[in-house]
Amino acid sequence: MHTGTRTYQLSDDELTTPLRVSSNSGEFKVSQRPLEELASPPQGTERIFLAEDDAGVRHATVMILEDLGYAVDAFANGSEVLAAFEDDEPPVRLLLTDYQMPGLTGYELAQQLRSLKPSIRVLLTSGEAEESIIAKIGPEKDWPPFLAKPYSYESLGHKLREVLDVSPCSPIAK
Repeated sequence: MHTGTRTYQLSDDELTTPLRVSSNSGEFKVSQRPLEELASPPQGTERIFLAEDDAGVRHATVMILEDLGYAVDAFANGSEVLAAFEDDEPPVRLLLTDYQMPGLTGYELAQQLRSLKPSIRVLLTSGEAEESIIAKIGPEKDWPPFLAKPYSYESLGHKLREVLDVSPCSPIAK
């Protein structure tokens, strides 16, 4: 039995359609990638703090971020991020954080960092549905931009630029 995610290119005349095939249980699901993922993702040079407790996901995400041109500091949990945040040179522009981590959740970490540096942008990720997380926290709370896992190289690149290029409009940049 195979598990995991694979991406295939299917061609029909001049049209090429990337499809994502994934299986965690031996049953395969096929989903077409969104059109915005077909374009090369925009590059960046900003400094990003990555908080991800899964070492494999953390390593893969660091590779993507560095390939996109970002300077990355990676951490396994929120406590490590907070300890390292005292060194804000060059300035950290964005926190990319998993929601579910040991200790602080990604949302709690974002709130603490925003209290120290209100201009920091936040991008929250999770394998759990965004609606489910919002239900736990409460819809009245300031909610950061969200990117569902698993995310692709392209979707992460586009979402990062979207979040970084928008002026903060709330206590946690939307």
